[in-house]
Amino acid sequence: MNCLEAQSKIMAFIENKLPDDELREFIKHVRSCKNCYEELDIYYTLIVGMKQLDESDNVSMDFRDALNNKLDEEKNRLTTVKRIANSTFIVVIAAIVAGLIWLYNGALDKVYDYEQYSKLSEQSQYYFADFFEPRLLNDSTYDASDIDRYYTEEETAKDPIADFMDKVSKYNENHEGLTK
Repeated sequence: MNCLEAQSKIMAFIENKLPDDELREFIKHVRSCKNCYEELDIYYTLIVGMKQLDESDNVSMDFRDALNNKLDEEKNRLTTVKRIANSTFIVVIAAIVAGLIWLYNGALDKVYDYEQYSKLSEQSQYYFADFFEPRLLNDSTYDASDIDRYYTEEETAKDPIADFMDKVSKYNENHEGLTK
């Protein structure tokens, strides 16, 4: 902001009608430019003094301190507004990130559940260890050829690649009473 712009905004500053973005630049310029500060001081003293006379208040003689206090208050207000805006932005971003993480975890759980359901629906009940354990693994007489012995030589000769599930079914039929 140059001196001409700053001097054109003096009245808006005194009447508290200066937008925050312009106010920030105005205060910065007035604090750094001696001529503009003196111009502001003269206008402020004149206008505020006349308002005090019109309202028949006690006329203050320390207008320069009042002006400095007003500049400091406005600067502090702008700083506070900026901090609140930044904090709000950070909280919103954090909430969005937390929400996305929550949604991502939910999606992962659904994908995992779908995969498990698909696996379960495509596999036979004989595939699972909880079905084999009581019938095959806990039976002390079981060995690797235990299932094969339930197929007769003739059945094996007819079908050299006998279905394993058929062998398991025959084994289970013969050992049904042992596990219950």
